[in-house]
Amino acid sequence: MTHPNPFDFGRTMLETWEKTMGEALEKLTHDEAFLKNMSQALGGSLDLKKQMESQVERYLQSINMPTRSDLERILAYLQRIESRLLDLEDRLDLLGAPAATPATPAASPARRATPRSTGTAAATSQTKARPKAAATKAKPTAARRAK
Repeated sequence: MTHPNPFDFGRTMLETWEKTMGEALEKLTHDEAFLKNMSQALGGSLDLKKQMESQVERYLQSINMPTRSDLERILAYLQRIESRLLDLEDRLDLLGAPAATPATPAASPARRATPRSTGTAAATSQTKARPKAAATKAKPTAARRAK
């Protein structure tokens, strides 16, 4: 007694389903009424999406949260600033001036509790006593921009 292979049965069922669905979908794609209804449904879903985005944007503004367009505008602004800074660093490198390096927390002086007065001997001596950041050669511009 031979038993039928269950994989052959599954394969045959899948092929039959694909053939039947292919024929049904082929008929639907040539039916003008179906295409018109699908077009209206897609248009309606796009309108709904636009309305939802508008409602979310108004809600975010009402609770003083930035919207996507606000964040995109800020990002573009920051990218322009970064580009200008990198261009300035390139100009400084061409002039041979050492690029300013950010001070590490250990090397930076402690903040003063009182405002600094200018022109006094005490202020001048404190300025001279402050450790200076080591002037190192800046990284190449291409490497900085790749980050």
